[in-house]
Amino acid sequence: MLKIYIHVGPGKSGSSAIQNWLSENYKQLLAQGIFYPVHSCDENGVSSGNVRALCTRDANNKYQVDERKLEKLIKQANKSNCSKLVLSSEAFFAQIEELAQRFPQAEFLFYIRNPLEIIESLYNQGIKRHYATCEFWLNKKITFGYTSAMRHLMEAHPSLNINYRFYGREFFEAGDIVVDFLSQIGANLDVTSVSKSINLSYSFEALEFKRQLNRLPNDSLHHRLDQFLQSFDGETKRFSLMTSGEFNRYKKATKIEMKSFLEFAGIEGTAFLEYIENYQQKTPVQQGYYQESVKKVIEELIEKQPGLFSQLVSVIENDVYLGVAESPFGQQILSYKRPLDKFKSKLKQVIFGKKRSSITASALTKEEARPIRASLGTPKNVGHAGFLVKLAELELSKGNYKQAYSYLLAAQKMSKHRQKVDKLLLVTSKKLMVEN
Repeated sequence: MLKIYIHVGPGKSGSSAIQNWLSENYKQLLAQGIFYPVHSCDENGVSSGNVRALCTRDANNKYQVDERKLEKLIKQANKSNCSKLVLSSEAFFAQIEELAQRFPQAEFLFYIRNPLEIIESLYNQGIKRHYATCEFWLNKKITFGYTSAMRHLMEAHPSLNINYRFYGREFFEAGDIVVDFLSQIGANLDVTSVSKSINLSYSFEALEFKRQLNRLPNDSLHHRLDQFLQSFDGETKRFSLMTSGEFNRYKKATKIEMKSFLEFAGIEGTAFLEYIENYQQKTPVQQGYYQESVKKVIEELIEKQPGLFSQLVSVIENDVYLGVAESPFGQQILSYKRPLDKFKSKLKQVIFGKKRSSITASALTKEEARPIRASLGTPKNVGHAGFLVKLAELELSKGNYKQAYSYLLAAQKMSKHRQKVDKLLLVTSKKLMVEN
C-alpha cells in the first residue's frame, strides 16, 4: 500500500528550499522508493510545489482537488513501483480537510515557526512579490492564523495524522531543513547539508526601494528588479519594522498562544518556548524615503545592470497617473538619466562610426554559427545566446572590444541570463570608451 506524505508548509517555513531540493533530486528519491512529482521553479528557486499536479482553480480562483489529476497522480506513483508518495505545497494548508478525506492514511507534515519571525517575514514577502506599498503596521487585536486553523481542524478531525516539526536551525536534523524533512519521510540519503538559500530576504534599503516602486505594477520590471535586489548588499540586513512597544506586546501574546497551542496539540515544546522567550528584536528601523540609501541602490544598479536601469527609467517616465515620476524618489532616479544618456550617445558614436559595417557583419546567425560550434566542440546544451556570450568573452580576452560588443548585443535579445550579459556589456562599453 502506498504511504503518502503531504507537506503543507505553512507559509514562511522553508517550503521553497524543500521543494527545490526534492524536484532537483527526484531521481535519488526514486532510487529509494519515494515518488515526488517534478515541477518547475523560477529563477529564484521558488515554486508552488505540487499543487497544480493535484488541483485546479474553481470559478472563485480557489484550488480544488481535481479527480482526473488525482487519478493520474496515483497511477504515476504506482507505475514508478515506489512505496511512498510525497507531495508538498503551501496551498495544501487550506485543503488539509479535503485531502484527509481523499487520503485517510496520509501523514501531514507541518513546521511550527516562531510567530515573531513570521509576521515581518510575511510583510516583506508582500513587498517582494505582491506589490504591497503600505508601511508595516500591527493590528490592535493580535491573532494567530495558523494555530487557530489547526485547532479547528484537530477538533473537527481528531484522527488527523499530523507530524509537527519545529522550525529553526536549533531544531532541524543536522541544522538543515532539507535534511530534517528527508529524515521524516524515511529518505536514507548520505548527506550532511543539502539545502541552498532560496527566496533571499531583502536588506532594509532594498525593501524600501521596492516598496516605492510597487506603485508601478509592471511585471517585467519587477521580475528583474527582484533578482537584483536579492543580491544587493545593503548595510541594514538584520532589522525590525516594529517599534519596541509593538514587539514586546506581540511577544507577550506569542508566548501565551504558543504555550496554549502546544498543550492543546499534545506537543512537548519546552525548548521551543524557551527559544521564543529568549528571542530578541532585531534593530528597529523607521520606514521612509532616504536619499542616501536610494543613491546606493541606483549606483549599483547602473553599474551591474544598466539595461534594467534604462527599463526602470522608461517605466517611471511613462507613469501618468500614479505620481512616482513627480515624487522625490522618482526625481532622484530620473536625475541619473542624463549622464547615462550622454554616455550612451558617446558610445554609439564610437561603435557606429566609420567601421559600422564590420560590427553588423559579426552578428552571427544560428546557421553561421553552426560550423564554428562544431570546430570548437561546443556542447549541444549551450544555446545560441550562451555561445555568443562565450565568443564575446573570447574576443574580450583578445582586446577585440567592438567584436565582443556585437556578440553581446545579439545575445542580450535572446538570453534568459540578462544580468550576466548586461554586466559584460558594461565592461565592454567601458573598454571601448577608453580605447577611443
